[in-house]
Amino acid sequence: MNNTARYNYFNLFLRITVGITAVLFITTKLINDFPLQLNDIKTTNINWYLLIVVLVLGAFNWGIETYKWRFLIANVRKITFIHAFKFVLTGITVSLITPNRVGEIPARAYLLNDKENLKHLIYYTFIGSYAQLLITWLMGSVGLYYTLNLIEINIPSSSLLILSLLGIFLLVAFFFFEKIKLMVFKFFKIESVIIKQPNQFLVALFYSFLRYVVFFVQYWLVLEAFNIHFTDINSLWLITVCFLIASVVPTLLISELGVRSSVAVLVFSSLSDNNLSIISASVLLWVINIGVPAIIGLFGLKELRIKN
Repeated sequence: MNNTARYNYFNLFLRITVGITAVLFITTKLINDFPLQLNDIKTTNINWYLLIVVLVLGAFNWGIETYKWRFLIANVRKITFIHAFKFVLTGITVSLITPNRVGEIPARAYLLNDKENLKHLIYYTFIGSYAQLLITWLMGSVGLYYTLNLIEINIPSSSLLILSLLGIFLLVAFFFFEKIKLMVFKFFKIESVIIKQPNQFLVALFYSFLRYVVFFVQYWLVLEAFNIHFTDINSLWLITVCFLIASVVPTLLISELGVRSSVAVLVFSSLSDNNLSIISASVLLWVINIGVPAIIGLFGLKELRIKN
């Protein structure tokens, strides 16, 4: 068997493995890690109209991410929105088999099948994720300021606020301190990066903020659909705190639905003692934003191949 044949068989094996693993992951999560009683769910007064809106917003969520990714990689690769959207969804599929979904970044780059610009594509995809994390930490820090008296956690909320502000500083430092940027470029083995900073990064931040707003509204509506009501404007900031805590939970745990649900119960316990509804809302949002796109992304796995 020649090298070309081995290469083709390897990529076929890779696609099948990723596809089966992703399907098993989603199935396992919904069956084993879904700590809900079906009978209880049926008797809950759910607002289905709000859930339909949440589902529609899910498409907007990943549509905005697609626009952001296309904008960043346009420096080295032009791609249509349809193709970019397909690769974004397939990236979600691949990410399910990696800790904390880190596999999503290289997966998108490999899906473009551009060996010459692979490192640059990975870097630009990384920049998009970095911008999203910065928005998450920034909004979460503001949320902590407004909800210090609402969150019941063992770690002092003031400590979380300090840590989040430190994280924001480190994130911003990457883009404004040349030595730090050069260290990252060296890590990616990139001699020069074609990006006009800070303009392009600011645009990436804008897209990231839009996506954050959509995700924020989704979480608000899905909680309202399960009769978890916010008492005032300040209590709405709890959603940003939930995002913040989820972003700093240890990598190997955050992929677990059980942990995501626990974070939701921890943060929103001041609004309601109905843990079942809080968990239901959290899991359903995961299904809409991650589970469904990952299943659709299975159809794009045929494009995934590792260059020999």
